[in-house]
Amino acid sequence: MTLTKVDESDDQELVESLRRTSHGNEDDGITRIVYFHVTKELPLIGSGE
Repeated sequence: MTLTKVDESDDQELVESLRRTSHGNEDDGITRIVYFHVTKELPLIGSGE
């Protein structure tokens, strides 16, 4: 899979609304949301032809 970074957000309210679980110390800096666009999909096995 080939990805292209489209956007990035450090809106902590949005981060908290999307977060599903808590892992340890949550006060370890800024968490960012990064958006990607899939530019190419490759098969897991074989040449894809």
